[in-house]
Amino acid sequence: MPGMSADPGSVAQPAAVRQPVGGLWQALWHRDFRLIWTTNLLFHATRWMETVVVAWLVLEITDSPFMVGVVAACRSAGWFLGPLGGLLADRLNRSRLLALIQAVNLLQASVFLALLGLGRLQLWEVLSLSLVSGALYALDFPTRFSLVADLVKPGRLTSAVSLLRVAQDVTTAIGPVVGGSMVALFSVTGAYVLIVALHAFDLVARLLITSQPKVAVVPGKSVWGDLKGAFSVLQWNSLARLILVLAFLANLFGFPFLHALLPVFAREVLRIGPAGLGLLMAAPAVGSLLGSIGLASRGQAGRRGAIAMVGFLLWPVVQLAFSLSGGLALSLVLLLGVGAAQSLSMNATHALLLSAVPPDLRGRVMGARGLAILSQPGGSILLGAGAAAVGAPLALAVNAVAFGAVMVTLAAVRPTLRRAD
Repeated sequence: MPGMSADPGSVAQPAAVRQPVGGLWQALWHRDFRLIWTTNLLFHATRWMETVVVAWLVLEITDSPFMVGVVAACRSAGWFLGPLGGLLADRLNRSRLLALIQAVNLLQASVFLALLGLGRLQLWEVLSLSLVSGALYALDFPTRFSLVADLVKPGRLTSAVSLLRVAQDVTTAIGPVVGGSMVALFSVTGAYVLIVALHAFDLVARLLITSQPKVAVVPGKSVWGDLKGAFSVLQWNSLARLILVLAFLANLFGFPFLHALLPVFAREVLRIGPAGLGLLMAAPAVGSLLGSIGLASRGQAGRRGAIAMVGFLLWPVVQLAFSLSGGLALSLVLLLGVGAAQSLSMNATHALLLSAVPPDLRGRVMGARGLAILSQPGGSILLGAGAAAVGAPLALAVNAVAFGAVMVTLAAVRPTLRRAD
């Protein structure tokens, strides 16, 4: 087991199965994968619409960049439930669990809409419901990825993971634009009616999934014993440990500014309204979409570690350039680059992580991977506080320099990732 860092299917799979070229859409041949792909589309459309709508609402209510950062932090804080989500994914029927999670998600969105429509929504309720939304995402993440790994052949796993990202990127590009436009045209309440409707369609699609992967629970084994099994894998697998460290750093330095600072850049630096904020949030998604399609089209062609490292090194460079840009056109171009870097690094490392661990531990390991996102609330709060103290551009520039320094250091002293295939 200690040497198990390569794709377990790479030795036994013949070259014809690897599909290094032209295998972009092969995972979509599976009916249930198509349904999961559709739910990914709807799930992230609503999530990004909510990000724009709630951030703009909080900024209008409080006039505080810091509070925007706090709300963004709440949407990430629920990731402390990541290990629980992974444990449930390994103990329960993954397709049914995915539907249950979305049923609760629909409920919390409906409560938000009801309070908003009645004029009774207060800041503490926005914070509380944001915490619930983040917790549900933490449960959804390991369940979704471990179910996908059950459905597709090992040689198609990189393409399947990248196709999930394609669905996310398409809706991440459209969701902020639609959310911002709906706020401008119909108010926050009108935008949230559409959000709740999309949540309902997502639930219907999840209920149509019929695959029932076998639950790999050892009879008599305790919950603590199951969790220890996942963390024991991380003890002997240096590649898996490094991926979790990189994910922690990316969520501390890389992701927070999209949630915590873009609303501030839109209103105070670029001086554009909610529709303009939607464009800013859509640009990284378009860049990520291009990166995801490129990576998915490679199939299982290898060099995933090197691709991930390129993304991790490019990310802070483009982020720094964005902090120095004062024009809308250049800012949009640079945000495309941010998205492409995110896509390369996240897709490649997710595929490597799923390939590096035994199938019966995938849910728990992906749940542990979710813990890395717990650094995002801290990053969001620090950026919000920095923006309030010295302005958004300088706060982001300092953050980008720190991000780049850490990534260059890791690339130099830990070559494990860039050598992984």
